[in-house]
Amino acid sequence: MQPRTIGAGSAHQYAFGLLELLVALAIVAILTSIALPGYRRFVLRSHRIEALHALLEVQGSQERFFVQHNRYADSLTAAVPDGLGLASRTPGAFYEIQLDAQPDDGAGHYLARASVTAESGQAEDLPCQSFTLDELGNRRAADASGADQTAVCWR
Repeated sequence: MQPRTIGAGSAHQYAFGLLELLVALAIVAILTSIALPGYRRFVLRSHRIEALHALLEVQGSQERFFVQHNRYADSLTAAVPDGLGLASRTPGAFYEIQLDAQPDDGAGHYLARASVTAESGQAEDLPCQSFTLDELGNRRAADASGADQTAVCWR
């Protein structure tokens, strides 16, 4: 096969054959199959930050509320002075935030919980389906079956 030349003195130009094209496509497919699952895991882990940030925001708001009212708030979404005035979902809507408070027990307890919303893609994050934070700063995380995943999720 004679190389094609384009004009006098130019470099030789060869066209890609079908075999070379198939090899290139196979390489791209292999790299994609390796990269996409790792990328998806990274995205799921990055969305956990929303839940952790929301719980820490609840904790800070509860402490400010306690200083002003000598008790913890029992409502997450009600405006101050009846509650904390916070949203019940994280900004990306990956997690639902709940506040379980027992203001009448005299001891001043609360438990803030962030749970994965079913309609978000975050439901694929199987080890970290819910996070909790209480008035003592105790952090917990659980998978869908309720098994403790704190070491994996709160980092």
